Amino acid sequence: MYNENVAIHTGYYTFSYSKNGKIKEVPARYSFVYQKDRNNRWEIIEHHSSALPEAPEALQKVSAEQDTCENGLLVER
Repeated sequence: MYNENVAIHTGYYTFSYSKNGKIKEVPARYSFVYQKDRNNRWEIIEHHSSALPEAPEALQKVSAEQDTCENGLLVER
């Protein structure tokens, strides 16, 4: 809750759909912004949903031989 009249809700979900007879799944994220109207009821004033971007190469899983950091940089052992 941002304040007593505005609330923000964010999260993750998996979007599923069928293509050529196969089920496809897409990791996604969402956000909603709610505001109380003049009758004190919550209403959605903003919504966003999109597929999660691919992780940059620097954030990909690393092997045991690459798990050491020197000066903040990933290095090979």
